[in-house]
Amino acid sequence: MPAVKLSYAVAIAAYCAGIYFLSSQSDLGPPEWSPPGVDKSAHFVIFGGLCALVSESLRRSNSNTPWQVRYAVPVCFTILYGLFDETHQLFVPGREFDLWDLAADAAGAVAVVVGMSWWAKRVATHRRMASETSGP
Repeated sequence: MPAVKLSYAVAIAAYCAGIYFLSSQSDLGPPEWSPPGVDKSAHFVIFGGLCALVSESLRRSNSNTPWQVRYAVPVCFTILYGLFDETHQLFVPGREFDLWDLAADAAGAVAVVVGMSWWAKRVATHRRMASETSGP
């Protein structure tokens, strides 16, 4: 994995520790009255957040990081951590490995990098247009 500054590495580790703590709870789950799929939505958002954190950590640690690395590495890291999380739940009473949770983790990661890529292109286009109109 490309190098990130220590402060970002600590933030990533803390985020992963929070996920680990939550997945260690045997009674964690949506209330019975919640709509179907709310747990998958939580996976989508939480793991999307992890992917965004890793991506931004790479960007802010080294501005020369190629966009392919800045987006592919976080998605791979997030999916691997999701796999680790689901495997870990095999050893937690009342929890189980759920392939659909892993799919929601991956979907959240991919959605985040698509959104970040779109936003980066939009900002670059805006900056280019602003510089062309400001001229000498």
